[in-house]
Amino acid sequence: MGIGIAMIVLPGPAIVVIPIGLSILATEFVWARNLLHRIKERLPERARKWMGTGK
Repeated sequence: MGIGIAMIVLPGPAIVVIPIGLSILATEFVWARNLLHRIKERLPERARKWMGTGK
């Protein structure tokens, strides 16, 4: 996950690396599982806003 955070400002596929790292952490840590769950809940709303098809 640290590498993914660094890739936000550096060249690299941070959009792919961060969720993968978080998914791996979620298998062991409750805080990561909760964070991943919150992200999955908010993702459709954010996608609609980004695509310009908001409610």
